[in-house]
Amino acid sequence: MREANLQVDGGYATYGTQREVPKTVGAARLCKILSIAAILVWLVCTILDIFQPDNPIAQLGWYILTTTLVVFGLTHGAVRYGWFNIVVLFFIAFVIGNISENLSISTGFPFGFYTHTPAMGPKLFLVPIVIGPFYFGVCYIVWTLTEMIVGQPAPSRRLDCLIAAPIVAALIVTGFDMCVDPIGATIQRHWIYANGGGYFGVPLSNYVGWFINAWAIFQCFALFLAKRITTSAATPPAYWYEASILWALMGLQYPVLLLATHGSIVVRDSGGWLWRSGDILQNAAIVGVYTMIVAALMSVLAQRSRLTAAPG
Repeated sequence: MREANLQVDGGYATYGTQREVPKTVGAARLCKILSIAAILVWLVCTILDIFQPDNPIAQLGWYILTTTLVVFGLTHGAVRYGWFNIVVLFFIAFVIGNISENLSISTGFPFGFYTHTPAMGPKLFLVPIVIGPFYFGVCYIVWTLTEMIVGQPAPSRRLDCLIAAPIVAALIVTGFDMCVDPIGATIQRHWIYANGGGYFGVPLSNYVGWFINAWAIFQCFALFLAKRITTSAATPPAYWYEASILWALMGLQYPVLLLATHGSIVVRDSGGWLWRSGDILQNAAIVGVYTMIVAALMSVLAQRSRLTAAPG
């Protein structure tokens, strides 16, 4: 296998072969433009969704937001991993995500018994089509943060990358679901758990399932990369910070949503328990700050520390 040694704004993408990565400076620059554009579109759509929920664009929120995450993951990831490798991550996330969700809806494992409502759109078997791409977008961002925190693959750090990194990434992404699921299940009714649950209508099994599902995705990708990595990558700081900024914005949306929402209503979960919508949003804001934004800050600090300690 030939080493992929493509210079990109002073850094090098080193996964895969030369034919798999953006081969020219122009192609790499286009990927950079598209990844930044995806962040901006995500931000605009989220603002509309929060402040103008009746806007036609906001009505397509799940599809537009998922598309921006997929575009970011593919274009940002192609610079570092190459097109083939990043598409493999998409395939892994899509397949494992859909299998685990279909399995859980049918058997209760790993998330618990639940159903997706028509609000989520057309389905692939029992799961909305949008779910698989959504898993990819979220998992790619979190995997990038994890590489910043744990460190990039290298022969001297093989166990860290193969074992520790998937666990760290799974913990981070489960923190994100602690924000999303109570709102989606209890306020928006995008999915409904058979018997509700103690966490604002969401059962503990859901978060165990999210960890298992995410860990399986990350572990498979880590094992795949272990067979293809050529050297440790060296990429410019701005490239990595894009993922940190997007994840921080995704966490910040919950405090903003709380501040923008006036009043509170009583909502009932499928188990018959009553919850106040304001409390659910307040919980999402707290968790968003102390899990998602903290993870984004940790990734930036770890990357800066690594750059400072690097010789030269």
